[in-house]
Amino acid sequence: MLVQEARSLANRPPAFHAHAARVVAAIVRLPISHADVEDCASEAVRRALEATDRPASDDRLRAYIAGIARHVALDWIRGKKRERVRFTDDAEAASRVVDRTASPSERILLNQRYESLARALARLPDNQRQALLLFHQDSLDYRAIGQRLGVPIGTVATWIARGRAELASHIEREERHGQ
Repeated sequence: MLVQEARSLANRPPAFHAHAARVVAAIVRLPISHADVEDCASEAVRRALEATDRPASDDRLRAYIAGIARHVALDWIRGKKRERVRFTDDAEAASRVVDRTASPSERILLNQRYESLARALARLPDNQRQALLLFHQDSLDYRAIGQRLGVPIGTVATWIARGRAELASHIEREERHGQ
């Protein structure tokens, strides 16, 4: 039965690919003919073809593929945001190296911020620190972090959220009390 369902889906990918592409294009706000939309739609259909628990009826299958396409599109958006942040961080780092016009007090303030962040990171529980570093430094998604640390995605999300909150709280306390 499962082999029949897989063959049935494999015989209809153009229709499902077009459906996935429409969903992705609407979410990422790009034309349906854009290469990134095409890539995301192909990824969504690939995931649907590989899934063993997909629904059998066409109506439910269309909704199933739309859900996968939505997740792929949101992952694409998050990836683009990380790219922008990484580019901004790289540009900021380069400007600090190249920009010799920064005043000594600005350099001291920047160093104090980095030291405060390092102290805050050091105070976090290992699991939160590892999850935050894997997400922000290594640009891994929650699933990859969960696989690397051997925990469910929900646990990763909790560790990252709690870690961020604790970092913000620690840095705010330091700024308020002058370390």
